[in-house]
Amino acid sequence: RQAPPSFDPNDLWRATSTGPLPKLVAPERRTVAEALADVARLRGVPSEALLKRHYGPKGNPDGWLAVWWLVTSTGLSHRQVAELAGVSRPRIGQILKRLEVARRSDAAIGEQMMALHGLA
Repeated sequence: RQAPPSFDPNDLWRATSTGPLPKLVAPERRTVAEALADVARLRGVPSEALLKRHYGPKGNPDGWLAVWWLVTSTGLSHRQVAELAGVSRPRIGQILKRLEVARRSDAAIGEQMMALHGLA
């Protein structure tokens, strides 16, 4: 039986390849205004209406899509998006789950999510 290799912290700094390092390209990030304008244009509603609270059984699919797109395209954290939307951080997770359920039952929402991805 062979002994396991010993740990050498200096190995963490040695290059494992002699080839060139791959070029890292940061993804194109949208501003909050751009992200909201994207959703407003796609859904045919004013940008100002996207993050307003809607009560009732149907909720606010426009707002759900806006929250998802803000998280996806801007790089903002759930906490930051919650502050913009005037809701709690856990509520952002609930909104994203509701959007996923809506996407399964409404093909148009899935198509709109894909259309937004094409913008990024």
